Amino acid sequence: MADKFTATHCYDRQSDTLQVTACGLAEPEDIFAMYNKIMALSDRYDCHRALIDMRHMQKQVDDERLMAMIDQLDSLLRRIRVARVINTHDPQQQLVQSIADTRNYPLRNFTSEASALTWLMSGLD
Repeated sequence: MADKFTATHCYDRQSDTLQVTACGLAEPEDIFAMYNKIMALSDRYDCHRALIDMRHMQKQVDDERLMAMIDQLDSLLRRIRVARVINTHDPQQQLVQSIADTRNYPLRNFTSEASALTWLMSGLD
């Protein structure tokens, strides 16, 4: 059984990015709380880039609920550039990327933190 969900959030002044590490078993409300905290920190620091390391996170969300969650997070996903470092064994991560591509969200999946940070700093989609 997976550990309880935790997410740590911090603002890195040097790179002007919000950095989030998510671990454990995430329920939908945990994911919303994580993104709401990103939104609050984005406003606080006037920062519109987030690096989320979710390689050690498992989620308990079916595809239909995932789609509904993305709909609810639409305004956030349109205004914050999000680089997600993912576990490639989670098939839903490709679904998230496909939706982001279709909706033109500035969101990309990566397998390494270095490549995610490079994309965030590039300013290019």
